[in-house]
Amino acid sequence: TNPFPLRLDEVGSYQFIGFNDEFCTGNIQGEIAVTALDFSLAYNSFPPSCLNAEDGRIGLTIQDGVAPFTIDWDTESEQETSLSNLNAGQYGVRIIDSLGCIIQDSIEVSQADMDARCIVDLEKNLYIPNAFSPNGDGMNDRFTIFPKYGIIQSVSFKIYDRWGNIRFQSETMNQDDETSFWDAEEEAIGVYLCVTKVDLVDGSFEFVGQDLVLVR
Repeated sequence: TNPFPLRLDEVGSYQFIGFNDEFCTGNIQGEIAVTALDFSLAYNSFPPSCLNAEDGRIGLTIQDGVAPFTIDWDTESEQETSLSNLNAGQYGVRIIDSLGCIIQDSIEVSQADMDARCIVDLEKNLYIPNAFSPNGDGMNDRFTIFPKYGIIQSVSFKIYDRWGNIRFQSETMNQDDETSFWDAEEEAIGVYLCVTKVDLVDGSFEFVGQDLVLVR
């Protein structure tokens, strides 16, 4: 029965000179050139935006090979051709095409320039509510802020009344202790000022001021 597959493991020219099965001997002619399929990897890596930040990136381009491809990173990442939110360091990748051909490589994400300062979009990375209602109904009873950690390392905040007196001072909030609340149990309704200190991973910091309305 046809076809008769022949596995050829070496590049070169092959000539068919004969054929026989259990019962018959046949005549055959022909020649085939066996070449290697190209299968390679190109990539771009982008360093973090500032010292100690976690926003470096890697993008892969698989060249030639036979799809579909299996992509395995040495991180807990899905099979993607890109990685993001990376620290500086080495990232290993292993790619296998449908023929079983394998590429392995280690890709470096370089460190940020030592003089680079972190720039963070606080509107996207820090949510500060503008009102809360500590009335014991279980809804919005306590005030806190919600940072998105990454370039932001930690935050803290102070609450001032209309005369400039400090009414509350939070503990420092970071990834290990993300929450600090003001319950304002004995405070009067009205407008307060929340001043938030945002510490960035490069050692710099920013202040954000915002009105806060307390209602019952």
